[in-house]
Amino acid sequence: MIASKFPIAASAVLAVAFAGCSLTGESASTGTTAPSDKSETTDPKATDPKTTDPTTVGTTFVKTMSPMDQSSMRLTTETLQNLSLTSSGSLGEEGRQDLLSANSTFRAKIKSDSGNSAAHFGLAITSLALKADDMAATFRNMNKNGLSMGGVDGQDLFRASPLELAESPALSARALAAPEKSATLRQLQDTLELKFLPTVDSLVDALQMCWNDTGFAYRFKIEAFKDSMAIGRADVGTALVAAQSVQNYLVWLISQDLEAGFSGQGFESHYSWLDTLAHIEIDAGPATAMQKQAFENLKVLFPATGTTSSRNFMGVRAGYQAKVDAIPGKIIQMAKTMKQVADYAHTYQTSLSKGLLRLDASRKEEAYTAADSLIRLLSSPTTLTKEAEYKQENAGYEMIQTATGYTYQSKYETVYYPAVSVKVDLAKIITLGGRQVFFPRFAWNAESQWAAKGPFSLLKGSTSTSMIELSKLKLDSQLDMEPYMEWVDPTFGGIFPEFKSTHDVLAKMEETNPQGTVVAPSARLLPVQAGF
Repeated sequence: MIASKFPIAASAVLAVAFAGCSLTGESASTGTTAPSDKSETTDPKATDPKTTDPTTVGTTFVKTMSPMDQSSMRLTTETLQNLSLTSSGSLGEEGRQDLLSANSTFRAKIKSDSGNSAAHFGLAITSLALKADDMAATFRNMNKNGLSMGGVDGQDLFRASPLELAESPALSARALAAPEKSATLRQLQDTLELKFLPTVDSLVDALQMCWNDTGFAYRFKIEAFKDSMAIGRADVGTALVAAQSVQNYLVWLISQDLEAGFSGQGFESHYSWLDTLAHIEIDAGPATAMQKQAFENLKVLFPATGTTSSRNFMGVRAGYQAKVDAIPGKIIQMAKTMKQVADYAHTYQTSLSKGLLRLDASRKEEAYTAADSLIRLLSSPTTLTKEAEYKQENAGYEMIQTATGYTYQSKYETVYYPAVSVKVDLAKIITLGGRQVFFPRFAWNAESQWAAKGPFSLLKGSTSTSMIELSKLKLDSQLDMEPYMEWVDPTFGGIFPEFKSTHDVLAKMEETNPQGTVVAPSARLLPVQAGF
C-alpha cells in the first residue's frame, strides 16, 4: 500500500458514506419499529414506540435534532466533502479541528443519550476520519524504513493472502530501499492490530447499533429530486456486513504466523537470507557461511517430520487461535444479517425517501440463495462437485487437395470428462492452525549429500527416497507416487474428512485431473488455401 494515497482513499469513502447527512431537521430514530410513508407526516406523539398499536408497524418515531447536533452533522459532512490534505498526505489543521469538534459533540450526545444511533454513527465516522490520518502516517514511516507492501510486484496488502505476502519479493532484501532499517512483517501485523483494527471494531459497533434500531433513517434533500432521500436501515445493514468482512479478514491476516525474518546474524536485514538462499545451487551445496546459515534458517521454518522447531511458521500466532476459530460463526451470522437486510429492503425501502437499497422479489430471492449457500458451506462438511462434461477439442490439422488448390482441414474430437466430487470442510480451511500439515513426511539431507541426493528426501514408513532419485523415476500418474510418500494426516486438519490414507489423497488428485475419453472424432474444413 502506498501510504500517501491511504488518507485520500479513506476520505473519499467517508465523504460518500456521510454525504447523506445534510439533514433537514430530522435524524435517525431511536424507535423500535420499521419506517413507512407515515414516518414523514405522522405526529411523533402518536407513534411513540411505547404506545404504538401492533397494527401500525411500519411507522417510525422521528425526533428533531438540537441546533448543536445539526451543526455537528453539517460540519462533519462539509469537512469530509471538502477535505484538503497537506503535501505529506495529512489532514490540514482546519479539517482536523472541525472533525475533533464534531467528534466531541457526538461524544457528549452519547453521554446524555446512550441509545442514540445517530450520534454513534457520527462518532464512528469522525473517529475513522481522524484515525485514517494516523494510520497513513504509520504506513509512511514504514515505507521510509524500506518496507512498502506495494513492492516491486504491485502487491496490495488488502487483496493478497498471507501466503502470497510471504512469497512476495517485497520481503526480499532486493526490494528494500533501506534494508538495515526495514520493518518486519510482524511489525506490520502489529501496526494493523493496534492502529487499524480498533477503528474498524468501533465502526462495526456503531453500524450494529444503527442496524438494531429498526427505525433508523437519515433523511436528506437533494435539489435535483422533488422528494427527500434517506440512508435507511437496510443500507446500514449492508454497510455493517461489509465492515464485518473487513474486520474478520484483518483478524485472520494478523493471526497468521508468517514471520520469516532472522535477526542478529550479521545480515543487512531480517530477510536478506532469502536472497542468499535463492543463489544456492541445488547440486553443489552451500559454499559460504552466509549460505550455510540461510539453509539452516530454512530448516528452522520448515522442520523435518518429527522435528520440533522454535518457530511456528505458517501456523497461527500464540493467543490468536480462539479468534480465528470464531470467524466461520461470524460469517454465518453475517449471511443471516444479509437475509434480514434483503427482507427489510424489499418490504420497507420501496422508495428513495425510505432508503437507497431496494429489492424486488427476484433480487431478494437471489440474496437469500447466496446467503443460504454460504451458511450451508460453513456449517458442516459439504460435497463439492464438478459436473461431467463433453468438450470439443482440436486434434490437429490435415491438408487436402481441392479443385483450386489446397485446404486445411481441422480435425476435432468430442472428449468426455467424468464428474468429480470431493467432501470439504470449508470452515476448517479458515481455522487451520498450521499449514505445514499439507507437507508429506520428509527429511533434510546433509549439505555434503546434496550432489547425490538433493536437499531433501521423502519418507514412507522406514523408506527414504531422495529428490534426485524421484527425478529419475518414470511416473505416469499421481498414484505412482504412493510407494514413496505419505502424509501424517491425510485429512489435512479435517479439511477433507473422507480421506483416510495417502492412497485416498493421491487417487483424488488423479481424479481431479482426469484424462478425457474420445467418444466421437470429427472434422471441419477451414477455408484456408495453401500457404496458410
